[in-house]
Formats: sequence, C-alpha cells, structure tokens
Amino acid sequence: MLLAEPSSRSLTPTRRLAAVSLAAGAMALLASPIAAHAATSDAYDAIPDTLAPSYVSLGYQATQTAEFGDLVELAGTDRDLEAVTIVMVNWACETGSGTTCETTPGSSFSHPVTVNIYAEGADPLPGALLATVTQDVDVPFRPSADAVNCSGGLWYHEATGNCSNGFAFEVPFDFSSLAVTLPDRVVVSVAYSTQAYGAAPLGVGGPFNSLNVALATTAPAVGTDVDPGTTYWNTLKAEWYGDGGAAGAGILRNDGGGLGGTYGLLFSLTASTPEVELPTLPLEDGEAAPAELAATGTSDSLIAAAVLGAGAVLAGAVALTVLATRRSTRHRTR
Repeated sequence: MLLAEPSSRSLTPTRRLAAVSLAAGAMALLASPIAAHAATSDAYDAIPDTLAPSYVSLGYQATQTAEFGDLVELAGTDRDLEAVTIVMVNWACETGSGTTCETTPGSSFSHPVTVNIYAEGADPLPGALLATVTQDVDVPFRPSADAVNCSGGLWYHEATGNCSNGFAFEVPFDFSSLAVTLPDRVVVSVAYSTQAYGAAPLGVGGPFNSLNVALATTAPAVGTDVDPGTTYWNTLKAEWYGDGGAAGAGILRNDGGGLGGTYGLLFSLTASTPEVELPTLPLEDGEAAPAELAATGTSDSLIAAAVLGAGAVLAGAVALTVLATRRSTRHRTR
C-alpha cells in the first residue's frame, strides 16, 4: 500500500503538530545507537603461534582419566564467550604400532570430545558449570614410523628434524550460540570416554585409547594460569593426585600439585563484548562529523537525539489520538 504525503495547507494546528512530532521522532531515532557485536579477542592463549609436531600429553585410558582442566584468569575486558581451541595429541597409527606403524596420509577417525567451562569454586572443587559443547572430532592418525631418521617406531617431522610418538593438532569448539558471559576466572576442562574410563566407557578398544590432551609447560601469552603448580583432574587413580587422593578420587578437583606441579592445559579462549555501533548519516556539504564521534565512535548529541526522538514520537502519537477523539466526538454530537 502506498501512502501519500499530506498537504501542509490542509493540516489543522493539531494535525501539523502531530506530523511534525512524528517526523522529528523518526529522524532522531535514525540517529540513535544500534547494538552490535565487536570483533573477538584472545582472553586466554597458551597455544604457540606455530604448533610443534607433538607435546607432553595426558592419555585418558592410560591414567584412568575422565576429565582434565585448568583454572585460568582471563585478560582484557571481553567476556562474551565465543570459542575455545584445545590441542590434542594422537599416538594411534592407522595400522600397527611402534616399528610396524603404518598410516595413509590424511587418514583419521572420529571421536566425541566435550569442552566444559566452570566458574571458580571453593577449593578444591570447581564452581557451577557455565557452558559445555560436545562435538565429533576428526582425529588424524599419527604418521608412519620412519626407520631411516628415527628409532623405536617414531615418526619424523622434516621441518623441525624432530622424532615423535604423538601427532599434535588443534580442535576449535564454537560456543557463540550459547550467549554466555564469563567471570574473570574460569576452569576450562576436556572430557571424553575411552575403553574403560570416562562418563560412558565404551567397553571396546580402539584408537581413542591413544588419544591424549596436550599439556602446557610454559606461561600463556595471554591471560594467567592462576596456579601453574595445579590442574583440575578427574581420575580414578588416587596416586595421580598431589595429595594421594586424600580429598577424593574420581571427581573433578584441584589435583594439589599432581603431574609434578609443572603442567597446565594447552588451550586458547576467545571472547567479545557488545558495543554501540552508529549508522552512517548523510552530512551536508562541507559538514564534519561530531568530534566525539570521530574519536570514539559514539556521540552524546546523537544519543540525546535518540531520547528526544522517542519523546517526539510519543508526543505525535498522543496528538493524533486527541485529534481522533475530538473528531469522533463531533460526529456523535451532530
């Protein structure tokens, strides 16, 4: 339906006030701020810029583990959770093992892995579960044994000249759809099941028994490992905990300095913060944008205009209502 513009000559004072108020309100609201999402930033990052061929890692089947994580403090002010990337290390070959290890380049297997994020809790336990994502991870098999450059069935990384048992790879987890705002300190953990351990032991063997999580041995580049000497661990093997299992085993808790007190979880976390984004308004020839808009991306005058605009729209609506009421009254009294 097309709406024709009213002629100003035919408007009564009341109609003219209503039309002007509505027009002014609409123009002011066009200048009002619009909420938008900022670009993401690293709130925590312990992953090197160049991934090594392999890392010191924790095997869940070998250590009777169900879940492993770390308490960290996030950097900056961005707290809307976007993504977590973990580093895993696979020791499994496509066929064979050790000196008989054979892998077709590019071959892999799939396994479900969960990343959990908890609030900081009362030591030794984590706090409330804030966010969780489970996904099927495409796990690359480690390369074949290289008897020429390495011994003991290790594979050879030509670029670094290293011989390794495990093969390191990154796994990103998307949390953006959960709309979770994090506190400054969180426990980030990784959970998955193997043949005999985990939330749902599989009861059969498979390459997932050789799937590990990578451990960090140096300080993160962004953020802080709150206590580099401790991690959060859920293992049935009491002696793996620093306190020998005195505070319990088979639960996710502060390990009290287990793993030699030198390792953390190798991962990164990205976050964002909602920001105000202004629409582009046409300027008269030679007119400059407000100074505060050019400097900061916000304008007090434009925000004020939005408030005044909302008031103008309301005033216009009231005036039209009064006009309609008067006309209706006149019709009834004729």
